[in-house]
Amino acid sequence: MKLVSDINFKTKINIVSYPSKENPALIPAILKGTSDNTCEALWIAQKENIQTGWKVITAGDEYKTIPENLIIGSIEEVKIS
Repeated sequence: MKLVSDINFKTKINIVSYPSKENPALIPAILKGTSDNTCEALWIAQKENIQTGWKVITAGDEYKTIPENLIIGSIEEVKIS
């Protein structure tokens, strides 16, 4: 078992944004563990305006090893690089 914060962990995710309460949007990204017990969301389209507090969920994978729509956590900080 790997923790999502493991430096060798990567998976497809969706960031759940809220353009309207009735119709949340899914923003695709890649989640990567870091060496300091946190995670980073990578490969997010530049047009997206990610906000703290938005939920992060799994997007599943082609091998069905990670199910879709498991809540991983929420956005705590946004850094633009």
